[in-house]
Amino acid sequence: MGEVIRKDAAAEAIAADVVATVTNAQERGGAMKETAERRLGVHAALLPALAQNLAAATKAYAALKAALGVADQRADDCVASVYDAAYNLLGRPGNDPMLQVVFPGGISGIAAGDQEGQPERMELCADLLEKGIHKGIPVEKAKPWVADLRAHAKALEAAAEAARKPRTRRDMAERTYILVARSGQVELGRLKRAWQSEGMSEADIHLVIPDRPASRP
Repeated sequence: MGEVIRKDAAAEAIAADVVATVTNAQERGGAMKETAERRLGVHAALLPALAQNLAAATKAYAALKAALGVADQRADDCVASVYDAAYNLLGRPGNDPMLQVVFPGGISGIAAGDQEGQPERMELCADLLEKGIHKGIPVEKAKPWVADLRAHAKALEAAAEAARKPRTRRDMAERTYILVARSGQVELGRLKRAWQSEGMSEADIHLVIPDRPASRP
């Protein structure tokens, strides 16, 4: 007995089966063509266009994502460098509560976590160094560290902002494509049941709807 593609299959695979089903039905014409187009015509027309939209959105986001990754890595390296410099200046103490105030959680407390929030965490660290809150770290000594932290924070913030809208567009394009594909899978199942109720054989149905037997272990 033939099988319609599973609902958890990749959206691309479902889309291919939807388009193939409508194309096969159109080649046969008659009532089969009419039924397939009524149930799946919109999906067959939409899915290729949505796939192109997703591909374009993914391409547009890819370069900005790469730039964001570079800015993030440079910002992380900057935080690590400033922390190490401060730690060495203080004589590499085993426990320094005030250093923990300036760098809550150490390097990871500032560099780890969301990229959108990291610039602000770096700015706060720079502010504390600039104010001389740690008496063992002279303000003059910290000036170049503060400048580096702020410069990398701004670069990371700019890269994150540049990638924000393209990422949202890509995510929405992907979500829409998947939703329409899943809807198409449901309609494939309904189409098969409709033809079964009309007395069509499994073999004839799956000359139109691609047969996707479940994989076995």
